[in-house]
Amino acid sequence: MPTLLRKFRKEVFVIARWSLIGLILLALGLFWGEKTQARHPTFTPEQKVRLRQARVIAIRAIALTEQGAVDPQPLRDAVATRLRQFGYGVTNARERADVIVKVKCEERKTWTGTTRFGGDADQPYSPLRVWNGPACQLTYLLGTQPGPWEYEIRADFEDAMAAAQAAGADHPGRYALMHLRQKVAQSNFPVLLAAHWGQAERLAALLTDPATDQSLKRFIMEICGQLPDSTALMAQALTTVLHDPALRIEAILALGRLGEQALPTLLDLIERSRIPAVRAAAVRAVGAIGARTGTVDVVPQLLALLETPNLDLTVQIEAVTALGNIPDQRSIEPLEKIRLFAWSSRSLDPRIQRLQEAVEWSLWQIIPTAHTD
Repeated sequence: MPTLLRKFRKEVFVIARWSLIGLILLALGLFWGEKTQARHPTFTPEQKVRLRQARVIAIRAIALTEQGAVDPQPLRDAVATRLRQFGYGVTNARERADVIVKVKCEERKTWTGTTRFGGDADQPYSPLRVWNGPACQLTYLLGTQPGPWEYEIRADFEDAMAAAQAAGADHPGRYALMHLRQKVAQSNFPVLLAAHWGQAERLAALLTDPATDQSLKRFIMEICGQLPDSTALMAQALTTVLHDPALRIEAILALGRLGEQALPTLLDLIERSRIPAVRAAAVRAVGAIGARTGTVDVVPQLLALLETPNLDLTVQIEAVTALGNIPDQRSIEPLEKIRLFAWSSRSLDPRIQRLQEAVEWSLWQIIPTAHTD
């Protein structure tokens, strides 16, 4: 009996211990869950309207070296100049500003743990957790509320002392901050802010302005998919850019980031253009839209394209890949015919191998068991 009693008490103790551990974990989960919720603020519809209408910006800057704080005015001036170049007004009176942009530049970035909004795997310009070299962190405030946006400008070097010695500079901290100021002056952070705030009109105007540098237009086209509420306006601007031969391919691929509203323009390019590179880009964009939206409405047009006599191999590869992005049973038989052609061809064209790979991949997307049966 004493043995049974001891065994019973031991089991009760174990159950009680694990119950206590479970309660502690639950409490921690609730605590961190609430904290995470608080650190990811969401704006009300009224606040989002204020951001779309933001025109005047105040800047709050701080500059730090290993020896302490230094005058941040040169950095503030670089940020202000860049904002003005994109059409924003800058004021010293914070009460008159629509938004306050905060910039903190350091000789050695302070590690603050995981970021509040995104991070390494989120956007390419988000703070990098493993970077501890010279960097500037940009955030903003709408009133007193922080926005869910962070941008990091990193130096080209991580060791400020070694870089300063190589350049013959006496003060590593001041050298690092001077380098960061130059990086800020070349940064496209105002474009990312405009996209984040939903200011599609500003970005569309830059795209259609002949005076806008081509590299800046390319950058805007890369991020135009971040404006889901303004696809019609951005599609119209991109259609204008199509008339520029130097930017035509990038504009076509950018249309593929906008969604189904861009399909009529893309399908028209596929049908009417006789330039293989243009048709191939348009087909790729259609495939990207299909992969993202799941629409199968474009499958008949893609299949009809594959029936075109003497179709350029690059266009054919893109069409085959697009059909794999939009799995549909109607594509199986046409793809099987292309598979037979690709594997029996004696052509020395290196694109034949790409066609073989594309058709095998696409058939596997439609029939996942095709290579295992």
